[in-house]
Amino acid sequence: MYICLKTMRPNFHYVELDRITIWFSYETPIAFQVGGNPRVISENVWGKTTGKHLNSLDDGDRAAKALRLPRDAFTVAMGKVLGRLYDATEPKTETARTEALAGELQRIKDNVKEA
Repeated sequence: MYICLKTMRPNFHYVELDRITIWFSYETPIAFQVGGNPRVISENVWGKTTGKHLNSLDDGDRAAKALRLPRDAFTVAMGKVLGRLYDATEPKTETARTEALAGELQRIKDNVKEA
């Protein structure tokens, strides 16, 4: 298993866990990405500094902000992704796991749009 922690700037870090990258503002996860799939980014429910961190991940324009997930949906999505990372019943190949995670993320995003 590959694990790496990197600091992008003060209070802004990311962790790579095999094929999953998680970005943190201070100690709070604010975005994640599975393989080459698009980043999943939380809405800003904190303050200016975290807002700057979020904007650096998606350019922070109106269209990008519209794609950010509500905090509760983001937390559920990240929990599912991390749960699958260690689930022995998951597909065994890297490609199959990444495709399964991408499908799950799309279902979560579709549910948020419908709500």
